[in-house]
Amino acid sequence: MSRIVIAFLCVTSVATLASAAEPKPLDRKTAEENLKKAKEVAEKSESGLTWLSNALWVAGKKSDSAAIKDVKSKFDRALAGPVKDLNKGLDEVQKAVGAKDDKEASKLSGGLRDKLKLLKPDEQAEELVKLAKKVRELPIGLVSEKVDDKFVVSADLLVTKPKEAEGRFKDYLAAVQANATRMKAIQEQLDDAAEVAGKAGKLFLSLADRLGKVAPHAGPFKDALTGECLSVGKLANAYNGLSADAKTMAKEAKRAAEVEQRRHDNLKASLKTYFGFSL
Repeated sequence: MSRIVIAFLCVTSVATLASAAEPKPLDRKTAEENLKKAKEVAEKSESGLTWLSNALWVAGKKSDSAAIKDVKSKFDRALAGPVKDLNKGLDEVQKAVGAKDDKEASKLSGGLRDKLKLLKPDEQAEELVKLAKKVRELPIGLVSEKVDDKFVVSADLLVTKPKEAEGRFKDYLAAVQANATRMKAIQEQLDDAAEVAGKAGKLFLSLADRLGKVAPHAGPFKDALTGECLSVGKLANAYNGLSADAKTMAKEAKRAAEVEQRRHDNLKASLKTYFGFSL
């Protein structure tokens, strides 16, 4: 093979590789039509979910799990101390009641009242109500290009600065993928929180039931234990309410994670189809 032929083949190969690497130039009308099609492919599966504002998107990346993690820590602290002591105290009172020793039951009820003060059920219930509100307000939703100007791509940009447009699409896809991963993590944390809070609700409901049974035998401490019984019941309801809220938000986060992942995959594929961008 002559040097001329070899040179021709080399030049042809280089030209072919270059044309494959560089997206085909677009006119404005085609760019506009293809951009619309690409976005429609990505957005058709949004399913009525919330679009996160810039403020919620930025804030959510920093503070999502703090409120959720509080659920387990609060429950663990309660189990480690006051609840264990309360159950022991209730066992002693019930034993005295069973033996029909009202004097001893009354005496032990005074100690039981003191243990209940350490639990602080009313304060805990108030904290849990606030925590449930934070869970309900967690920024769960989808990321649109509007959350940051650096994600916005116009038809003009595709025509005049295709490399910059490609870079913006790349950044936006990364944000969508990160949000899908974040939604999945939130879902898992909320599922755990719902389970822990549900167990706590059952435990404190049982505790309230036991208190209700011994209170009539508490002598001078009858009214005090009756009041504490109501407070522990309130705490159980707060835990159960938190569990219900966490379950609801976990389902929403799961749906958001699935939809966001589909949006990412569909947009990535459509950008390859319509613009030749391999992102």
